[in-house]
Amino acid sequence: MHICTDGFCILPDRTCLVSKVHVAPHMPLLLATRGLAAATWMLGAMLSQAFAGFDELVDGLADQFPNMPTRFLKCVPDSGIPAFCEMQPPDTELYLAGWSVARQQCEAYFIRAGDERREYPHPFRLISIDCLFGGPRLPMETWLSPDCDDNDDDGLEHDMLALMEAQRREYPKIIGGFCQLTTLTQHSVTQRILRAMD
Repeated sequence: MHICTDGFCILPDRTCLVSKVHVAPHMPLLLATRGLAAATWMLGAMLSQAFAGFDELVDGLADQFPNMPTRFLKCVPDSGIPAFCEMQPPDTELYLAGWSVARQQCEAYFIRAGDERREYPHPFRLISIDCLFGGPRLPMETWLSPDCDDNDDDGLEHDMLALMEAQRREYPKIIGGFCQLTTLTQHSVTQRILRAMD
């Protein structure tokens, strides 16, 4: 299972570079978010504390998650970090990946918090992901290599870099810093920078 992220973070008063993937190897769990950058590590810590393992998270997240953004937002103003105090409730997307002991396979899921008036994807519903998923979304023909095998590591890296470069061309103010690949298997989690970006 692979999660590919950039490292560009926009704060109210500046920009910086961060890892956008929370790793909880004891579950094992990978969490990447879109929205408020602090959501990755704050919600990641909450999920790590609330669930003993990945299967428990999959079974219980839809029930617990509606309260987590409220707890998260209460933490933000109390954090003592001035930049967080002025932020509005985030419309945060969570991308989760882990190893299911019960089903003996890697699995990925998506869940969204935020504006319930936005019809799709429905907030607070856990959605299974069985293909390439994420955003900002771009047509596959703009970046997917037709001659790479899906199971080939070189092909994967090529396609992830091509996707991120295409996203960066389309959205230069929000994509950048570096391209980080996080890979989860039954027994390990690895992270590496595929490319630094200007």
